[in-house]
Order: sequence, then C-alpha cells, then structure tokens
Amino acid sequence: MRKIKVLNKNLSNMIAAGEVVERPASVVKELVENSLDSGADNIVVEVRNGGKTYIRVTDNGCGMTKEDARTAFLRHATSKITCEADLFNISTMGFRGEALAAISAVSKVELMTAVSLDYYGTDIIVEGGEEISCKELGLPEGTTIIVRDLFYNTPARMNFLKKDATENANIVSLVNKFAIGYPNVSFKLIVDNKVTLATDKSLELIETIYSVFGKEISDNLIKAERLEQDVCVSGYVGVPRCSRSNRNFQLFYVNNRIVKSKTLTAALDRAYHNLLMNGKYAVSILFISLAYDKVDVNVHPTKNEVKFSDEKKIFDAVYYAVRNAVDSEPQLKRNVLEFLEKSDKVPVKEFDSESKQQNMPFENIRFTDLKSESKSNPDNAQNDENKDIPVVTVSPFNSINTNRYVNTTLRDSGYFVRETKLDPDELSEKFSLENTDDSYILKPEIPYRYIGEVFKTYIIIESGSSFYLVDKHAAHERILFNKIYDMYKNSEKYSQQLIAGIPVTLSPEEADVARQNKEKLEKLGYEFDAFGDYDVILRTIPYVISPGDTVAAFMEMIDILSENKNLDMTEFENATLKMLSCRAAVKAGFDSSDDELESFIEKLLLEGNVNYCPHGRPIICEYTKESVEKAFKRIL
Repeated sequence: MRKIKVLNKNLSNMIAAGEVVERPASVVKELVENSLDSGADNIVVEVRNGGKTYIRVTDNGCGMTKEDARTAFLRHATSKITCEADLFNISTMGFRGEALAAISAVSKVELMTAVSLDYYGTDIIVEGGEEISCKELGLPEGTTIIVRDLFYNTPARMNFLKKDATENANIVSLVNKFAIGYPNVSFKLIVDNKVTLATDKSLELIETIYSVFGKEISDNLIKAERLEQDVCVSGYVGVPRCSRSNRNFQLFYVNNRIVKSKTLTAALDRAYHNLLMNGKYAVSILFISLAYDKVDVNVHPTKNEVKFSDEKKIFDAVYYAVRNAVDSEPQLKRNVLEFLEKSDKVPVKEFDSESKQQNMPFENIRFTDLKSESKSNPDNAQNDENKDIPVVTVSPFNSINTNRYVNTTLRDSGYFVRETKLDPDELSEKFSLENTDDSYILKPEIPYRYIGEVFKTYIIIESGSSFYLVDKHAAHERILFNKIYDMYKNSEKYSQQLIAGIPVTLSPEEADVARQNKEKLEKLGYEFDAFGDYDVILRTIPYVISPGDTVAAFMEMIDILSENKNLDMTEFENATLKMLSCRAAVKAGFDSSDDELESFIEKLLLEGNVNYCPHGRPIICEYTKESVEKAFKRIL
C-alpha cells in the first residue's frame, strides 16, 4: 500500500473543480449566482466557442474591495457563511467558497471589481490557481469576471466537452432559466458576438417568459397560485395542448434557486393525470417559497438538487396549485352556460303521447333562437307562441357501441360469448353515450346549433360568434374513459367471462412479463391461465373491449409493462384505461347519422370535461366569426 500524504494545493483545487466545474455552463452558473447575490439588477453574459475559450460575466452589484477580491480565490473563502447554523439556513444562491478557487484552478481568470466608496477598483489575474498580478484600476461599481481557456491545463477534461453548438445550447438554456427566475433583473446574453437574449427588469414575469420562450408558450399559460400553510406556490403552467416532448420547459425555483426535484416533478405529473398524451410533458414555471431551514440545498456539489424536510406538504402544495389552475381553464360548456345565464330560458317540450305510444326513441329539445335556419317541429307549425323557436330532434347515441366494430369471424368462431348475466343490450347500455331513461331531459337548454360533419371525423357546431370543430373519436374516448374509470374505481364488475378461452402465443420475454404481472392484468379485466411454456389462455376480458381488439389490447398491456419495468399499479391503470377507451371509441372515418351526432354533442356538453381526450389531444377547437371574415377580406 502506498504511503498516505496530503495533496498539494494545485491538485486539490483541480479535484474540487471536477465537482463544481463540469462544463462551461457550470462556470456561467457559479458566476451569475454570485452576481445575483451581490444585488445586481443588470447582468451581461458573453461566451465564445461554447465557453471553452472565453466566458465573461459583468454585473452592477456591490463589488469587492481589493482585500476581499484576493481572498475570494482561496478555497473555502466566502462572505455568506459565518457559523454552522448558516449551513441549514441558506438564503443566498452561490455559497460554496471553492467556486472561484475551483474555476481558477482549471482556467485563466481575470477579475475586475470596485465598490462605490473606493476611488480605484481592483484587477486580479489568476492562472492555474496561482495569482499572476494584482493592480488598481479606475472601474465602475460592480464586478466583471473573464474566464479564458477553460481546462487548458487538464486536456483530459477538455476531451469530454461536446461540440461548441451543444455547449452554447447548455449556456443559453441556463441563462434563460435565470432570466425567468429573476424578472426584476435585466439579462443580456451574447454568444459568439451575437445577442441571443435581452430582458428588461421593468417587465412582468409573463412578459419575460414571452421574451425567453416566445408567443406560443406565453399565450398558453395559466396562472397557478396556492398558499399551503407555510409553503407558497406561484407561477404559470401550460394548458395540456401546449405540452412538449421533453422536460426542458419544466422550471422549478425553490426560494428563487433553480432546482431539480423528484417531488416537484411527481406533483406536476400527477396534476396532469389523464390530460397529456404519452411521451408529452407539461410546461411549467413554478416558484416555491418556504422557510430556508425547511429545505436543504447542500445535497449536491452543483446545488441543482434540494431536499425538503416535509416532502408530502410540498407535493400537495404543488399538486393542488397546478391542478386547480388546469381545471380552471375555460371550457366550451362554461362559455355556453355563461351565455345562457344572460339569455331567456325556454321550457323543454316533453314527449308527445303519440311518440311515446310508438316507442320512438327521440326527444324534442328546444334551443334558444340563434337567428338562423334550423329543423322545425310540425307540432308547433300553427303555434304563434313557439313559431320562432327552433326545435331539434335528436335520438340516443346507442347505435354507436361496441357491436358496430365486432370482428364477425372471431365472434362466430365461438371464442367470444358473453356471460348470460350480461347480454349485448346490457353492454350497449353500459357504454352508450346517452341516458336512455325517459326522464332524461336536457336542462338547462344550451344555445348552440348543430351544423354537420366533415371528413367523417369532425362535428361542426355553432354558438354565439364562434363555430367549433369537435373530434368525435377524441370526445367519445373521453366519455368512455370517464365511465370506465368510475366503474373501475367503484369496484364494479369490470370483466366479462368467455365460455371458450382464447389462446395467445407469447415470446419468452412477454410470457415472463405476463407471469410477473398476472395480478395487475387480472385487476384490469384479463384473467388467464398458463398453457405450455409461452402460451396463455384468456378466460376473461374487459367489458369495453370488442372481440376484434381482444388479443391486440392484451398484447398492448404486455408492451406497457415490458417498456416500464418499475411501473406502479396507478401508472399502469392509467395507461391501460386510456388504451381501452381509445380502442372502444368510435373511429374517425366511420359513418354517423346526424341524429347520432346531435345527441352526442348534448352528452359531451353535459359531461363536464370537453377540452381534452385522456391522451391530451384537444377535443374541441374554436374558430371565431372575426377570423373567418378576415380570411374572406370582409374585415381587415
């Protein structure tokens, strides 16, 4: 064994640099944090060649005296910690004393600083951890630090850096986060002599977000706020349709510090439960404020991660702040009902006796006058009191059910036979989109007019000064999902017994997944027995699955489990129920009668959630009369 010895100053500084200085962006982070701690409200960052050859950070903060400037390059030197208790009550951004020492150990650093009361400022040059020069200069109040030739004396570290474009992107992303986190500070970022970001400290937060992320995101943000005991959550979250394919637009600030936290991420994901498509992530800019001694920021060398003393309290505060914000997004139904409150109510016409005697499955539902043509009711043709009230005849949407999509070959083969306790009519009623009870009357009357359907996919309705396109598959999927979800959570009978089992051949990997997750699969409606090494026999299937989708849906469940080895039951339930409702929903391109579609729109508006399907795709898109008239040059 080699003799133990104390490392020299230069080597120990290089080791410290390895923890703090991972890449050029790490240097920028440390320097900007120090600028913020100095009270600066104007910060300029300039980089060249991905920050490898040149990084400059200039601020108008309080500056340093000559003595403090020289001491700042020593290891464990800081003005922000004076005693042990301060370690657990940190209110500053940059507090690690070895930051400047670590940076200067692997680069050539020049520091120029001045305080307001000093006649001269200080200019210090440090290379490889050694002070080269220190002189007095006439300088404005504030600090400028220039870092040249990063890792010039550690070429092995240089080899791990990415291309200039990649390193530049990391720096841009970092400064963007600082700019949003500190809207009261003006930031300017210059990359290779080109200004890529410039914010104004006089702007509101949402305006700063616009400057950084652009119009598409800033226009689709909802304000989120919540005070949970001693935890305050504020900021903005994106509407589901504004989701992204990565988490780059999820920003969390704990006491204004940019952080990563599994607790915060989990709370955000849970708040968007059933609202986003698979592989999509919500946009968020959230600020969490709490007592400094309730959060530990000293759990990672780069201070990117934090630990909370009460994780559940933080989770709940973020979850409810976000969920309440998302739930408050204006919906078509709400807009319609607000319009209705200002309109006269029109009584609903009950079934006439002749219709009831003939068992005609329709209702006469009245709508407020939209001053446009609509179907008339012959019964009221001679009634002066009602002649101006348009009447729409609608029928239940029961014809849109799983029987329409039955694979007749599989059905006739005898594999698919429902239990005698649940016949096809009962199945249709369970998952139809209409309440077949005669007492079902739409109240209050909703002022809209059904227009028709285009491309056998999008339903057109008119309301007020807008018209709306409704994706019938997405809408049907949402309604089915709500029904399935409620049934499942209420522990109602969820599966249907097969008289003759369905054999399914699996790969060795799939068979292993099926065996290991048998309980999960059974809970969601698929009971099966092993048959040989890699075959299974399906004994029950979920109610909502049509025969043609039986095996495909089972295999998709296996795929979900295969791709996510550590998927918990809640996540698996969510993914599976989305998949089942999608498979059972009416497909785009299928013929639907006007009566079916009109009834479907009624049900959708009464459902209470008309914005997004379970995967997060929009259900309804609005187009205003003004936008149409602009397109036809009627108005400019």
